[in-house]
Order: sequence, then structure tokens, then C-alpha cells
Amino acid sequence: MSDLLTTLIEFGQWVRKWREVSGYSQEALGGIVGVTKGYISNIERAEKSSYTGLPSRPDIDIVDKLATALKRPIIEARNLTGYGLPVGIVRTVEDAVNITQLLDREGLSEEDRAKLRPLLESADRMIELLKDRRIVEIKDVKPDAVKDNH
Repeated sequence: MSDLLTTLIEFGQWVRKWREVSGYSQEALGGIVGVTKGYISNIERAEKSSYTGLPSRPDIDIVDKLATALKRPIIEARNLTGYGLPVGIVRTVEDAVNITQLLDREGLSEEDRAKLRPLLESADRMIELLKDRRIVEIKDVKPDAVKDNH
């Protein structure tokens, strides 16, 4: 079995699983995404194209709309369809949050995002500290060392 076929079969199973968990029919999900019930069915079954003999991979826009409608991370859907992210695009926690459209799905305004930005920046600083190993794990600290420092 080709890598593309395996990938698209897994994506179809993912769509079916989360569609059912969400309580959508194929027709309802298609309506939300802007495609037909038959198109959703073809994705779920990894239906082969009459032209190539291979399953058709949905356009990235459809993949993103499916993830959003199913309330799943966009990156999850993109990875399942082989789109993924270009190397280096995620440099900060805020980048990751923006790419997954988490804030958009939650309906947060620019004002709300501005309130969250210091927290995201703090998370970035903590990640950098961890990368540099300037923070030790709790298990690395001996209880006596903690007592001696106070």
C-alpha cells in the first residue's frame, strides 16, 4: 500500500470518528465545510479517483475547514493529510496558538488576545530556559539543598 493511500485512509477514519463524536451526519458536516455529502463520504472511505486510481487528497482549505468544524487542531488534520507545517514557521507559543486557530475557534477578541499575550510570552521564556537547562527538574533537587538555601 502506498504512503499516500495509507495517509488518506487514516485521514478518512479520523474524519469519520470525529464527525460521529460531534454528532454530525455526512450531509451536515458537508454543509458546514461547503462540500457535498458524497465528498465527505469519499474522504471517509478514501475513495479512489477515476483518473489516477488513487484516493484524492482534499485541498488544504477543506482540511482546515474540517478540523475547525470538528473542533480538532488544524495541525492534526494537516499532518494526517501530509500537509504539515513548513519548517521554522512556529517560533513561539503564540505562533502555535495562531496556526491552530484556537483563539478564533474560541471567539476571542483582539482585546482578549492582548490580555493573553503576556502569558504566552512568559511560556516562551520558560521554554527557552528549559532549552538552556537553566531550570532543573524537581527530581534533580535534593531536599537538603532546598533547606540549605532558605
